[in-house]
Amino acid sequence: MNKNIHGKLLASFWFIVGAMFIFLFSTIKTINSDRNLPNKTTTKHDRALRGSIISADGYTVSYSKKIYKAEIRGASIAPSKRNVFVKLFSIYS
Repeated sequence: MNKNIHGKLLASFWFIVGAMFIFLFSTIKTINSDRNLPNKTTTKHDRALRGSIISADGYTVSYSKKIYKAEIRGASIAPSKRNVFVKLFSIYS
């Protein structure tokens, strides 16, 4: 009976060690793999246009203007396609 308990404990120990090895291997593989995940971060600030502030003598002191801004992460563009991207982006900007 004592041998049976030792055998079960040894089998359980090797099962746990094997499971930990598989878990660590899959975690390290995921960390080191090059995952091409798209960047889907967008921010939109839509503020009201208030018009112009004009002084008594007709001088425009301040005015509202809508500004558009686009930011591109350079690391997400393939180096072989960078020139094509710059040409296309300059057309639309």
